[in-house]
Amino acid sequence: MGIGEGSEENEREDGGKVMKTLSIKLNQEYRLFKKNFEQELEGDLIIISGANGSGKTQLLSLINKKTANITIDTELKSNGIIITEDNIVYRSFRDNINIPAFKSGTATEKDQELQQIYQNWNNYIDYSRQRSYKQLKGLQYWGSFNKLFTVLSSAVTPKLKFTDLNSFRDALPNDFVFIKDDIFTSNVGDIFYQYAAEEQDEAAKCGRNNILFNQNKWTQNAPWTKLNSLFKRLNFSYRFKEKYIIQTPNLDEPPKLYELKDTGEISTNSVRNLIDLSDGEKAILSLTFATLSENHSVKVILLDEFDAPLNPSLVEMFYIVLDEFFIKKDIQVIMATHSPATISLAPEVAKFYEIFKSNASESPKIFQVKKEEYAELRIANKEFYDKIGKQKERIAELEKQNAENLAISASTKPILFVEDKYTNIYKVAYLKCKNIDFEESSIETVFEQNAVFQIISKGSCNKLQGFLSGLLSELKGIKIIGLFDFDDAYLCYTNLKDDKELAISWEIMSTDEKTGMYKKRKDEDIYALMLPVPDFRKSIANKDQAVKKLEAELLLRDEDIQSAYSTQTVAKEKIIEGLEIPKIKNKDDFWKKSIVIEANKFDSFNPLFGLIDTIFCNNGDEKKEDKN
Repeated sequence: MGIGEGSEENEREDGGKVMKTLSIKLNQEYRLFKKNFEQELEGDLIIISGANGSGKTQLLSLINKKTANITIDTELKSNGIIITEDNIVYRSFRDNINIPAFKSGTATEKDQELQQIYQNWNNYIDYSRQRSYKQLKGLQYWGSFNKLFTVLSSAVTPKLKFTDLNSFRDALPNDFVFIKDDIFTSNVGDIFYQYAAEEQDEAAKCGRNNILFNQNKWTQNAPWTKLNSLFKRLNFSYRFKEKYIIQTPNLDEPPKLYELKDTGEISTNSVRNLIDLSDGEKAILSLTFATLSENHSVKVILLDEFDAPLNPSLVEMFYIVLDEFFIKKDIQVIMATHSPATISLAPEVAKFYEIFKSNASESPKIFQVKKEEYAELRIANKEFYDKIGKQKERIAELEKQNAENLAISASTKPILFVEDKYTNIYKVAYLKCKNIDFEESSIETVFEQNAVFQIISKGSCNKLQGFLSGLLSELKGIKIIGLFDFDDAYLCYTNLKDDKELAISWEIMSTDEKTGMYKKRKDEDIYALMLPVPDFRKSIANKDQAVKKLEAELLLRDEDIQSAYSTQTVAKEKIIEGLEIPKIKNKDDFWKKSIVIEANKFDSFNPLFGLIDTIFCNNGDEKKEDKN
């Protein structure tokens, strides 16, 4: 067994992997952490969060057993097996900012590298006998030295110390490859060169022996093929070439990232230099480079705010790479983060811990947290990141919003903001209530000519709530009503509360469901209104019950909705036992069908438009009620 190597982790009797548990004991005082501090962290992917200064980075440093300046006396066990600094890799987001450029992968470079390795080998041998870390501080290839130590020590004639480079080179096994301990470093040039050289040798050997060379197998297993497949999975817009060969003594070209054309082919005229990539892309790329590492001694990877430069779309890519190439390879990943996105988008395998700074006489306290604690955060962030990840749809949405903003800024009319994605049902109802004639093709023009306000969609009750809770400086001087349906949006309406930080306060103006509950912001002409509840819909819009299903189209009676569909039967939605309501599938087109409904059938809209007219044409204060 080589220096620093441990035995393989135990498996359960059923063959499944045992979840990793890292046991930590600190044998000295280290900053916030006191001597004899002990902690267990359970999980294959551990996410540690906490306020600034709570000790997240210090915890990772003591697990790493060293910082840039000192060594730290920490005892570590992974599922009972002792692990050493050989088995640990530490990475901070800062380490990715200056990610090294691709090496050319030439024979000359490899000879120069071997010279450097040879010069450090004897020092390593002295280290192995004296167990003094300081002699090897900053030395690269430590894991490879461990592996080579085992190989040479087990040879018939052990060769540990060498007097010259040639004898050292001759002692190396033919298939031995030196891998830097920092698996995140760009060794792509070396790895490409090594694989291309082996492929060329194998092809030559097959030719000499009249054996068919399996080109397809070598292409599928090539490191550039693996990286390209990963880039495709991560939706990166660049690739390596599909083939690299040796043109003695070098690769035919240094590794380069090429932009993709619309056809999916690379554009050899468009090179993406590593220095030009965003910090987030560099972080993900350094992970992908690490996937090529064959340093099997690594047991734990520590990521200190590695996710800091990642935008939302990269967070999920980040987890894909961690799972596929580290966790599934039996490497425990422990990361410290400040990011709600990283927490909310974490996969099911993740375990969460929170760290809290303690008093001067105690170490920070660390508690495991169930993922259910982050449920709301997970849902909200997932919806948001999914939305912005769909670029075409998001661009269309933002273009629509920008057009609306321009219309708003140029408007002199008050604005009714509705939570629905469609607005024409309100326009039909308004014109019907006012007995104004119109046709499907003229509804926009007729409404604009006759209504004292305009209608704009906010798309959802949550968006409307957030909008009404903002500063809205761009709408200064314009009266605004935000209209909520009397369904689940009731919660959004009630959540419009005072905000001392923004100097916003709300005043209840009316609690009458029949005419419309509404409130007013004291600082602006901004109102929030609940859809009025007609008597025939009380059973589905009781604010004191869980059943709330009243939307704008249900201000029409069931029989009137049915009449709009002519001979087609309208489906029913069961609310509770004995209570059903019409289920309108295509609401975007319902307004067109509703045009045939007689004007007097829209009488349940009158309280709504009466209140809107009152607010927009007056100040609305005469409707204020005594809440008591």
